[in-house]
Amino acid sequence: MSKHSTAPLYRAVFHQISGRHDQSSPQGFLHGVILVALPVLFLVVMLVSFAASAMGGMLVSSTFETLDETALSKQKQFTLTVGKKKIGAGDGSITSADGLINCGTTCRQRYDAGTSVTLTATPAENSSFAGWSGACSGTGACTVAMDKTKSVKAAFAAYKLKIIKTGKKQGTGNVTSIPAGIDCGATCQNIYPSGTTVTLSAVPDSGSSFTGWTPKSLCSGTDPCTVTMNTARTVTATFSGSPTSGTDTVPPSVPGLLSFSWTGRTQVKLYWYESTDTGGSGLAGYIIYRNGIRIATTDSTTYSDTGLSPDKVYTYTASAYDNASNESEKTTPVRVMGGLLAHYSFDEDFGNIASSGTAMIHDGLITAASRVEGRIGNGLRINLENSCVTEWYFNSYAFGEGLITIEAWIKPDRIEAGEIYRIIGSSYIDGFIFQIRDGRLEVLHDGQSYHYGAGMIAPNVWTHIAYVSDGRDIITYINGVEDTRTNITLPIQWMDWIIGANSDCNDGSSAEGFPGIMDEIRIWSVARSQSEIVANTEKQLLTPQKVSLKNPVPEAFYNFDEVSGNIAEDISGNDNDGLITAASRVEGKIGNGLRFGQNNSYVSPNTWHSYYFGEGLITIEAWIKPDRIEAGEIYRIIGSSYIDGFIFQIRDGRLEVLHDGQSYHYGAGMIAPNVWTHIAYVSDGRDIITYINGVEDTRTNITLPIRFMNWVIGASVSGNIHAEEFPGIMDELRIWSGVQTSTEIQKYYDSTK
Repeated sequence: MSKHSTAPLYRAVFHQISGRHDQSSPQGFLHGVILVALPVLFLVVMLVSFAASAMGGMLVSSTFETLDETALSKQKQFTLTVGKKKIGAGDGSITSADGLINCGTTCRQRYDAGTSVTLTATPAENSSFAGWSGACSGTGACTVAMDKTKSVKAAFAAYKLKIIKTGKKQGTGNVTSIPAGIDCGATCQNIYPSGTTVTLSAVPDSGSSFTGWTPKSLCSGTDPCTVTMNTARTVTATFSGSPTSGTDTVPPSVPGLLSFSWTGRTQVKLYWYESTDTGGSGLAGYIIYRNGIRIATTDSTTYSDTGLSPDKVYTYTASAYDNASNESEKTTPVRVMGGLLAHYSFDEDFGNIASSGTAMIHDGLITAASRVEGRIGNGLRINLENSCVTEWYFNSYAFGEGLITIEAWIKPDRIEAGEIYRIIGSSYIDGFIFQIRDGRLEVLHDGQSYHYGAGMIAPNVWTHIAYVSDGRDIITYINGVEDTRTNITLPIQWMDWIIGANSDCNDGSSAEGFPGIMDEIRIWSVARSQSEIVANTEKQLLTPQKVSLKNPVPEAFYNFDEVSGNIAEDISGNDNDGLITAASRVEGKIGNGLRFGQNNSYVSPNTWHSYYFGEGLITIEAWIKPDRIEAGEIYRIIGSSYIDGFIFQIRDGRLEVLHDGQSYHYGAGMIAPNVWTHIAYVSDGRDIITYINGVEDTRTNITLPIRFMNWVIGASVSGNIHAEEFPGIMDELRIWSGVQTSTEIQKYYDSTK
């Protein structure tokens, strides 16, 4: 019966059939329950009676019950998963009309088949709702029909506007904003919903003059400066009585997060986050380097380079310079090659980062998969549960004109009928998917199969596979030979992605997990020809960036030695200042410390950006003096500003590390109350190690996919809810991107104890 049919079903229950089935069974031999529609109900009764008579018996009794098909269908249940995508400083919550989902905290719920679930996205203060993805789209109402497992993401966007005032010869003034939020003066930064237009006005103090805005790509001259908040912005206002060039000796900050996109095979567009200049002369522009040679300058945050050879690898960096000709350090390099977006060779020596070989925005986070011998160098073994590689940054692959090539070497442990093995696909359920079904290559989009291959993938041998979308056809290749061609184009211009599993790879599900080893996964924004694919199957195009465990880079140092005010200055120079809420300065281990644990006290970010941990290598150190240590209590040292992020805390007197709500490391040593104790947490790409007073406490063999961290010190903060406050004093909190060795930790403890 069609699932759309409204005809009732009847349950025919045959209670007993009397007679002889064999010599040892003189009493009834058949009981039965059959579901039938009305037109065949009486036919079934006649057939059963005939069967009973043929065996020398008779039908004694039967009953009939009407069944509603809708009730039958509701015996099935499907999971609805709701997630948040935070763009910039954006945040918000998603709730369902039935009250079962409140994400925030409850982001997953099972529903009977056929249920319609209405979701509402509510942006946090100063955030805006940017739209749905997954089972819903746009910015309107989201109603999900639960006819299968589905997922929905709500994007919330907000960006921080920061004002920097510089002055020469005691030049001073004030900057204000419309709409309100900036009065600098005292308030020099504010978060605005995405898309907000903010107009800044500068008023010099008596005896000073306003000489202009920087960067010039946003504003120029001395008129009011209007900026659109579609990304985080920093604007510098310069006040001076007698500005002169050449006295500024401070270089601008390094341009942020250099990345790229392709226009065809021979033109690449570079883009980055703007720099700031605090030396007084103002930001002048940026310098572009190709293969170490200066090729251009620009006052924009983008640059296009043309005339490239499609088969050659180019390396780009960028720096910033000011009006006094001071030049910043160069960015982390990006490497490009003829339409290549990412090349995952899995040849890193350690760590949970799968280097893209091109730019860090395309690097992947490895979860529960292990490096083993691959086709070329290392490969990655994808296990069936909690195992995948996911994007770590909100940037997706950009395919421009919709031209795509995906290549990989695979070695599945098995190929079984009825099973699906995901190669790569969108991070939401109804997006693009490239997978193996029943041993054949398949391409899906929006839940529909558009291409199904003819050739069979063999188990336990290395096979090279490729998917190409050339604007006319979808073509799949097996070992360099065309497998199947389908005359169709799919509207794919960007893709969030997961390798080796479905969109639920982190929830313990084994559905659609790839059972084997993958290697040399390459993603292109061009359609590669068959000859190009064949020519490069045995070549490693780009090697991953090698990472050293040594020479950690400071992310933030807080000594809490400010005399007054609500700013915890980051003395590392990285502008990761903290905003102190209700905590008080007291005598610390060295100079001042900060007392927490009263009146909802904590320290939160005072800048828009998070800590960046590069390859996931982290060191956190602090001196702490808790007022008490009590069983059953949790005291937060530092953690992500959202509930299910990274957390470093004390539970029942022992050091603990959590991620996504799960405890991954629990120490052995006890923290004492009312005495100063030095603690440290280290993630070295292989293990988590904690230290107490310079001595290793506990080591756990696991890596966590932590690349960025929004953070709160001294408490758990979610909206207006404050919990797990640290009851005591902290001092000398140091956060590193990289690994401090046991010798370095012991040396620091000895020098400060």
